[in-house]
Amino acid sequence: MMSRRKDESYSYSYAAVTHQHHQSHSKHKRQRSSDVKAYRKTRYFFAFILYLSISVLAFGITAKAVPLSAQHVAGVFSNAEYSQSLYEDVSTYASDMCIRNNVPASALDGVLDYGTVKEINRAYVYGTLSLDEKYTPTVYQTMLEELTSSLEKSIDSAVKASGVGIADGQGDGAERLAKDITDYFGKRMVFPYMEKVQTVVNLGSTAAYIAIAVSAVISVALVLIVIALGSELYRNLRSVAHALSASTMLCWLTAATYRVINSAKDLFFFPTYLNDSIISYLNDSAKALTVTGALLAAATLTVLCFVWKLKSDAMDD
Repeated sequence: MMSRRKDESYSYSYAAVTHQHHQSHSKHKRQRSSDVKAYRKTRYFFAFILYLSISVLAFGITAKAVPLSAQHVAGVFSNAEYSQSLYEDVSTYASDMCIRNNVPASALDGVLDYGTVKEINRAYVYGTLSLDEKYTPTVYQTMLEELTSSLEKSIDSAVKASGVGIADGQGDGAERLAKDITDYFGKRMVFPYMEKVQTVVNLGSTAAYIAIAVSAVISVALVLIVIALGSELYRNLRSVAHALSASTMLCWLTAATYRVINSAKDLFFFPTYLNDSIISYLNDSAKALTVTGALLAAATLTVLCFVWKLKSDAMDD
């Protein structure tokens, strides 16, 4: 009888200990699961903030390199193709005006040529954007006045040499014709929004510098924080790769959105070569974003290679 009671007491004690151990194990398991979830949430949170920071850094660098680069803007409005189109426009108008006023076309030779048009246009663009010390914002106006004077002398000489009077029969006909040609040149050359472009470029460049500096520091700090979270390094690096890939997609999506809008809605400024230059500027900006996305994609693949190697080593261990 005593033996039976001892057995029952032992069984009860064993069951109680087992139950207590099971409860302790379950509690520990739940605590561990809760800790893992909290760790994951923390890692995901920092990875999301890292994605935002990398995106700001990528867009800031891209903006400073292309759309907010004063040199790039100047190049768009003063390159050889733009200058050639501007010269052909002004030259055609000047020739037509000479024919209309019975002035020999030779009056334009050596005065209104491609080099002169290009130089005056460069003075306007670089002077307005304050990119060259020898060009002030108004120096192009002085150059236009000098061109007017040269044209007037050349027209007067050509008319006297040919013995044919200017159509309007007035003594100041050469002066008026020369002024008409240079006025047309000025209207075709001057982009009415150039000063606003300068303001946007200056303010945007300052903002881009600040954004780049701040986001670079934050990005580095967040990468270190994410890597330091927990003991599984490959999981932490994988979160960094996710942030990089999300920034890649954002860059490519932005560039693709512009392409779609551009193909669906035509942007038009007059004259045509001005319109082409603006479209070229926007296209260059989209290309720059695409390249930035490609660089981020390369960085993503590099990090994923490290993730794969670290995970393989962990599995072998």
